[in-house]
Amino acid sequence: LFKKGKFDEIDQRTYFREDVFASLLWQNDHRPNLAHLERAEANFEILIKGINYGVFRLKLTHNSRKDTEAYRQKNAMTQIHWGDVKPIIAQRDLLGRELRLYSRISDSQSFTIEID
Repeated sequence: LFKKGKFDEIDQRTYFREDVFASLLWQNDHRPNLAHLERAEANFEILIKGINYGVFRLKLTHNSRKDTEAYRQKNAMTQIHWGDVKPIIAQRDLLGRELRLYSRISDSQSFTIEID
């Protein structure tokens, strides 16, 4: 899950799906009761404190429902599933650090996550 950070004018409920990750191939979940969930995958290069951990294929989910408590509370509706990256980023010494997400101009399907 990402948050909009320092930008007050961004509506984080839609920003990540419609702006940051708009170029990805999004598909609705095939299960009828979860069809409101849009799914996509992208490549993420992971850089933490100057160390490049490589590129990981990660899944994303966007909840398109507008009748949820999360939506009413203006929470981000797009989440990243950390998968194999979780042990790398789930380190106590990373708490309180700044995470930056960059899209690659040369490849709209790839991103860089940097934590310093």
